Amino acid sequence: MGCCNILDDTVDVAKRVEHYGICKYDPVSGVWMGATKDHGVSNDVWQATWLDDTHMLITGSFLYTERYNMLNNVAIFDTQSGELYPVGGGLFKGNDAHVVGQEVFHCVREDGYWFGGNFKFAGAEPKARSQTPVPCSYLAHYDPVHNLDPNGNLRVNPIEPVRGVKGYSSEERKVDLSVTDIPAGGVVNWYQFSSSKWNKCGSGPTYKASFRVKCTDTCIKYAVAVTMPDGVEGGKIYATIPIQPVQ
Repeated sequence: MGCCNILDDTVDVAKRVEHYGICKYDPVSGVWMGATKDHGVSNDVWQATWLDDTHMLITGSFLYTERYNMLNNVAIFDTQSGELYPVGGGLFKGNDAHVVGQEVFHCVREDGYWFGGNFKFAGAEPKARSQTPVPCSYLAHYDPVHNLDPNGNLRVNPIEPVRGVKGYSSEERKVDLSVTDIPAGGVVNWYQFSSSKWNKCGSGPTYKASFRVKCTDTCIKYAVAVTMPDGVEGGKIYATIPIQPVQ
């Protein structure tokens, strides 16, 4: 593993199969070959640790597999099937993650996996980064057995769309937002996205959102997160209010 690339020089260039970051060597035939179904990962693999007889924890500076399945620098490698699995959404730096390597390293202990590297966030949703991840600068802990997220199983209740407006005017709208499955001892905080940042606007299991709708609005963004007694807050979960266009 590492910054490696293998291919078969005995076939025409157009028919060569390339593999990146992860490969294996057959001592009988003396041939290097691919180890994963996805032809490896997008960049360097810095570290690999056996978790059992068939699974490895791998970390490095790779955002996805060579088939563009998102990993965010952390993965479980099944050496029998050749599959690469994401780990809790992984770790990443932010908008410049594609140009600045995260260089994630790890340590496997009885209480889970510990990580260090050039990252700022943990737990990005791997398929589409729709959820705001947990701020986590340079150090992170992942427990494969227990849910350590302060949000626990917090769920935002369904939100009905509000009526849009025509023309260049704006109109006020009000919507009741609420959550369920709040972790014991946790405080629910609500945030509104404005001026390019999240601003705290309320607390408690319910919140009455009041806002103005313009003709160009397609949705209004709110978010919710749980803060535990020790001061640790979970990642912001979107509570998006859809705007129903006016015909």
